[in-house]
Amino acid sequence: MKKSLAVLLLLLLVVGCGKSEEDPEVQRREAAYIELEKRMTFGTAEEKAAGAQLVNAITIAKNRGLDAVRPDLQRSVIPWLEPLFGEKEADRILGR
Repeated sequence: MKKSLAVLLLLLLVVGCGKSEEDPEVQRREAAYIELEKRMTFGTAEEKAAGAQLVNAITIAKNRGLDAVRPDLQRSVIPWLEPLFGEKEADRILGR
């Protein structure tokens, strides 16, 4: 249940950008989402847990800013922000 909720939340955050599927930004976001989903679905139990933890950390960063993410996960979250949310939103999350 926890994994399903995290996937649903991320899907809403990524896909709900209101642009056409042909838009390169939307395609980049979908590719990043698919990669995160694979991390949560395939692999060992530890790899799945790490993927779910990353998705949860990204969701927290999106909603409350990077400072709200546990310090040990912040560096893992940063590379995903721009592909998932675009440059402008990534800058907002990072407090730039």
